[in-house]
Amino acid sequence: MKPNTLLSLVLVFTLLGPSCRKKPEASKTSFAPLLKAARTGDIEGLRALVAAGADINERDEWGNPALHILAERDDPNAAKALIAAGADIEARNSEGDTPLIKAAMRFREQMAAALIAAGADVDAQGLFLNTPLHWAAERGCGPLVQLLIDSGAHVDSRNRRGETPAILARNSGQRAIVELLISEGAHVTLQTAAYLGDLEKVRSLILEDAMVDGETAEGQTALHFAAAQDHKDVADLLLANGGDPNFRRRVDGAMPLHLATEVGHRTMVELLLDNGADVNARYDKVNVSPLQIAASHGDKDMATLFIAHGANVNAKGEDSGWYMSDWTPLRYAVESGSRELVRLLIDNGANPNETDRYGRSMVAIAMGKDDRESIELLLAAGVDVTIHLAVFVGDADTTRSLINEGGKVNLLDDRGYAPLHYAAKTGNRALAELLIAEGAEIDIKSLKYSEDPNASPLYVAVYYGNPEIVRLLISAGADLAERDEGDSTLLHLAACMGHKNIVEMLLAAGAQVDAEDWQQRTPLYSASRAGRPDIVELLLANGADVTAGYVGIEVVLPDKASRNPREIAEQLVTRFGPHSVIISDTQSVRQYLRYEGGLFDELWIPERKDLEGIDPILTAHLESGPLIAVMEEFDRKLVLRHLHLYNREYSGFTHDGVRHIVCQMIIHDLYEGKPPSAFTMIHGSGSGVIRFVYNTVSKTIDYIDCEFPY
Repeated sequence: MKPNTLLSLVLVFTLLGPSCRKKPEASKTSFAPLLKAARTGDIEGLRALVAAGADINERDEWGNPALHILAERDDPNAAKALIAAGADIEARNSEGDTPLIKAAMRFREQMAAALIAAGADVDAQGLFLNTPLHWAAERGCGPLVQLLIDSGAHVDSRNRRGETPAILARNSGQRAIVELLISEGAHVTLQTAAYLGDLEKVRSLILEDAMVDGETAEGQTALHFAAAQDHKDVADLLLANGGDPNFRRRVDGAMPLHLATEVGHRTMVELLLDNGADVNARYDKVNVSPLQIAASHGDKDMATLFIAHGANVNAKGEDSGWYMSDWTPLRYAVESGSRELVRLLIDNGANPNETDRYGRSMVAIAMGKDDRESIELLLAAGVDVTIHLAVFVGDADTTRSLINEGGKVNLLDDRGYAPLHYAAKTGNRALAELLIAEGAEIDIKSLKYSEDPNASPLYVAVYYGNPEIVRLLISAGADLAERDEGDSTLLHLAACMGHKNIVEMLLAAGAQVDAEDWQQRTPLYSASRAGRPDIVELLLANGADVTAGYVGIEVVLPDKASRNPREIAEQLVTRFGPHSVIISDTQSVRQYLRYEGGLFDELWIPERKDLEGIDPILTAHLESGPLIAVMEEFDRKLVLRHLHLYNREYSGFTHDGVRHIVCQMIIHDLYEGKPPSAFTMIHGSGSGVIRFVYNTVSKTIDYIDCEFPY
C-alpha cells in the first residue's frame, strides 16, 4: 500500500463500514426458467415462457422480477418484450428500486431510454431515497444524466440525507457532471462553488448570507473542499469571512489542513497555517498529525514547513485501533524510505529508539527494508545496538563484544528473527560461523508474525540466494526436510526463486525432486510457473516427473522476455512429447472449456502477431451474440465499456488440427479522475473475469466463460 492512501482508505472504510450489503445465499428461485432466460438475454425464450403462462412477476432471491434483471443487463429488446406482456414497469425489488433505478445504477443508457419511453417514473425514489438521476450523477454517466434531465427528471430532488444529484456528483469527484447539472438549473451550494473553485459564486453566496462554515451531510465545510482542490483564492476568501481552519469533518475528524497535506498542496498548507490552523491537530480516525501525514508521503519539503511552524517531531497518538496510529513521524519516514526526511527529523530531535505498540523499533523496520543508509543515520543518532543489528551491518567486532558481554545468540528480536537469520540473509559466512561457534541453533525458527514465518536460517539463505550460507548450514546439519506454511520444501523455494546453484546443492544433499506441497505442486511446477527454464532443465535432468503431482504445468504469460514461457514449453515437449495444455491458470478455465475430455494435439504459445485483430472480433461477438456458453451471469455492457481496462493472459492449444487461443481478461471498473494505478470497482465487489477461446482458422469466438461478482 502506498503511504499517500492513508486518509482515502480510512474514508472508504468509514463510509462503507459494516453496513455494506452482503450477497445473499443463492436459492432455487434464481434458476427459475423465466429468470434464467432474463439473465442470458434469451428473448425468444422469454416470449415462449410468457406465452406458456410463466409468472411474469416471479422474483429472485433479491426480490428482482425479470424486468429488473434485464435492466441491469442493458437488454432493451428483451425488456420491451416483457413490458408488452404486462410486466410492471414500476415494480420494486426488496431494496425499493424500480427497473429504471437499476438501469441508472449500472450505466444502462439504452435500457433507461426504453423504460422512459414506456412510461417509467424518472423521479422514482428507491434505496436511500435516491432517484435515477442521483445514481447516474454519482457514478459519472453524463449521457444518462442528460437523458434523465431531458426526460423531465427533477435536478434538485433530495435523498434521505438531503443530498441532491449535484451534491453526490461533487462528493464522488465528478466535476463534469456537477457542471452539467448546474447548467441545467441545479442549485449551487457554497460547498459546491468552493469545490469548483468558482470564486465569484462563492463571493456572491457569502454576500447572500450563506453560512461560511455550513456543513454537508458528512460534516464538510466549503473550506474543506477548497483545501482539497487547492483553490487558494477561494480558501483565502472563506478565511477572510470567518471560515474556521480547524473545523473537523464529522465523518472522520479531518480538518482542511489534513486534506491539503494529504494531496500535497504546499501553498494551501501555508495559507491555512498562517490563518491559525493547528499544526499538531490530529486526524481523529487514524490519530495522526499533519507532520505524520507528510512523513508517510516521504515529503521532506512539507515536513520542513510543519517543523518550522512548531510541529511535534515525536508526535505519537494513542492506540485508536488503526495499526499505524502510534507511529511517529520518524517511523513513517523510515517506512517511506525517504533518507533525507529521516535525516531532517533526527536533526530536529526525533527519538530513534521509539517503538510501536508491538515493540518494533525504527532500526528493525529499516533492517527489514534493507535500508542501510537509514540504519547508518539511526546509528549516528544513538540507536541502541543489539547483536542482531551488529550482524546485519556486518560488524564482527561489535558482535563478538556483545556476545562476550552476555548477549544471547538465540534471542529473537522484535522482527521475530535470531542473529543467525540475519547472517543468512546478508550472506555473511564469517559471522554465521562465529554465531554457530557461540552456540547458535542451526534450525531456530522465526516467529509467526515475521516476514518469513516459522523459517529457519537455511530457509532465509535459500530465499535470498546465498549459496555459501546454504553450504555452511547443510554441512552443519541443518534440516533439509523443512517445509513452509504452504507445505513447500526448500527445493520448491529455490526453484521458484531461480537460484540454480542452490537447487544443485539441495539435490546433491538429498532433497526430493518430486516433493509435493499442499496443492500437490512439485518443484518442477514452481520453476515453470515462475518462468525459470534453466531450473526446469536442471530438475528434468535430475529425474523430475512431469506427470507428478498437480496435473498440468503452468506458464506465466503474457510477454515477459525474462520468463521465456516458450522455451519452457519447448523443453517439455521435446523431452516428453505432446501432453496436457499449458495455460495460465489450468483450474480456472472450466475443465479445459468446451473441449472437456478431448485430446490436445500440442500446446502452443501465441506470439504478438497471433493476437492481432482479436479485439474487434470479440467486440462484435459481444455486441451481437448469441453467446455459445455462459457459466454465470454475463454483463455484456460492462465488458464492452471497459475492454481497454484489463490485464490479459494468453495461451493456446491445437485440437483437430486447428489452433485456438485461450484468453483470460481481468476486467476492472474505474472511477473517473483516479490515477491509472487506482482501479476501483464502481459496484464494490472486486474485478470480473472473462475467458474466451478464439479459433484462428475461422476467426471466430468459439467459447465465452464469464464470472462477475455482482
